[in-house]
Amino acid sequence: MGSENTWMFKSIAMLSLLGYISLPDSLLNKISSGRILTHDQELEYLKHSEVGYKLISEIPRLEEIAQVIKFQNKHYDGSGFPSDDLSGKDIPMGARILKIALDYERFSNITYSNEGALLQLEEHVERYDPKILKLFIKSTSIFRTENIITVSLVELEEGMKIY
Repeated sequence: MGSENTWMFKSIAMLSLLGYISLPDSLLNKISSGRILTHDQELEYLKHSEVGYKLISEIPRLEEIAQVIKFQNKHYDGSGFPSDDLSGKDIPMGARILKIALDYERFSNITYSNEGALLQLEEHVERYDPKILKLFIKSTSIFRTENIITVSLVELEEGMKIY
C-alpha cells in the first residue's frame, strides 16, 4: 500500500491484542475456539482495545500505534467500538488494516476455512475500508491457488510445502 513504516505495522500486529490481559480466561478460550459470543461477552471483548490503548499511549513514540490499537474495532461506517463520531478515512489507516486482518482471523476460527472468512468479510463490507478490503482479498487469492491436501508423514514427497 506504499507505506514506508513497516516497523510500525509490525509493532501494531504484535501489540494489537495486549488488551487481552484484561479478559477472563473463559472468554479468551471461547474466542480462540471460534465460538459465538453473547452480546455481553462481545461488549467485554471490544473493550480490550481501550485497555491496550491506555497501556501503550504513555510510552514515548508509540502514540500513533496506541491510536491504531484504540480504533482496531471501529467500523469504517462509524459503528463499532469506541462509539464516537469517527468514520471512514478519519479512522487511522493502521486501524482500518488491522480491523480486516483481525476479523479475517476471527472468522477463520468460526467458519474453519479461509473461504468462509472471506465470505464473512464480504457480507459485512460496511465495516471495512473498500480499498484496503479489495487489496486484502486480492492478496489472499495468492494462497488460495495452492493445492492444499492433508497427508501423513509417510506420504510426504520431495517438493511438498508444509503449512
